Amino acid sequence: MGIAATERHGGSRIREITTQARIAGTGRWLLTGEKCWVSRLTEATGFVAFFRDPDGQISAAIIDARGAGLEREVTEPSGLGGWSWGTLRLHDVPVEVDKQLLGAPGEGLAIFHRHFTAFRPLVTATALGTAASVHQHVLSALATRRQAGILARIRDNALITLGRTHAEILAELTAVLTAGRLAANNHPLADLIARSGKAAGADTANRVVAHLAPLIGAAGYQRAHPVAKARADLAGLLYADGIHDSLYRSAGQALLQRVPMDATVPALVNLRAA
Repeated sequence: MGIAATERHGGSRIREITTQARIAGTGRWLLTGEKCWVSRLTEATGFVAFFRDPDGQISAAIIDARGAGLEREVTEPSGLGGWSWGTLRLHDVPVEVDKQLLGAPGEGLAIFHRHFTAFRPLVTATALGTAASVHQHVLSALATRRQAGILARIRDNALITLGRTHAEILAELTAVLTAGRLAANNHPLADLIARSGKAAGADTANRVVAHLAPLIGAAGYQRAHPVAKARADLAGLLYADGIHDSLYRSAGQALLQRVPMDATVPALVNLRAA
């Protein structure tokens, strides 16, 4: 399946989608709009499309990828290779409401959040697994050079980087395991933790690899080198599934909304007294 949610304004702002359904007979809608950065654009047998239904609510439906009215424009990414990616345009794509709609009309927003609450920890784990692989690669390369006598010793700055990045990967992996468990148990904080955790985990993976790459020298900057490939892939995850500033911002909004208005008063009083 491909997920057709993102539009030109961005992926995380699902409330602002413009793809529209109009009534075309009893129990039948026609969808028109454009979806961007859709993964598995040519491989998918179906797409889960998010759109505004005739009542203006956000709904979701499964569309046959071989159906009429679909136009694809494949884009070549700089990383994250292995499947197609690009734009999906919908031109009066038919939807049989009783057969293709997911849930009831207007449940698209809830479906979107449930899916990404479970999906984001998986994306984060993939990013951290990539960083862990680079860490092991660099560690092995340094150990081999030292044993072969190429390096007389491993400098302190390299040792510090190895130790710090190892700790950072483990800390974020602990967080992503927690996010996955919360999602599996439908915990009320699962969506918040998945959003902020994805942004923080992918940021950490990018930072870790950027710090590790120089330790193996120029070899790691060859286009075909696995470390160079990892850097390109991880850079893509700064944008895939929402730009991180948007994820952090939405997490901050959710945190602020959880604080009762009167809960801030004692803290302010105590601060002024101090």
